[in-house]
Amino acid sequence: MLLRHGDAANHSPDHDRPLTEAGAAAALESGTQLGLLESPIDVILVSSAVRARQTADLVLSRIVQPTYGVSYERELYLADPATCVARLRKLPDAARSALVIGHNPGLSQLGGHWLQHSVSLHPAAWVMATFALRRWQGLS
Repeated sequence: MLLRHGDAANHSPDHDRPLTEAGAAAALESGTQLGLLESPIDVILVSSAVRARQTADLVLSRIVQPTYGVSYERELYLADPATCVARLRKLPDAARSALVIGHNPGLSQLGGHWLQHSVSLHPAAWVMATFALRRWQGLS
């Protein structure tokens, strides 16, 4: 699953931009939706940007805690699709599901690649793709 961070305030530096009030509310709603999924999320990978971390915190308040935890990673800040996939390939094979919380355009591009059609993730929007993989290393 891929989740774009909620709407953020417009100021510099970019990495330190917090969520707006509306962005926080939308992130909570996404967390509520994710909490309704039949299977829990096993691991969450989060960009180190403030807005992504805040989005993760709000989502975590609405879901079962991930079995393999939450990892806040600088490499996911403004990551391109290849960087996201490379990070996902390092997950333990016992983890059956993952959520990446990050940024556009990389997340929309990756979602489009996986779903084989154009994807445009608006703030706090998410997309889920299912794969028949035994090992994360087989993800493309």
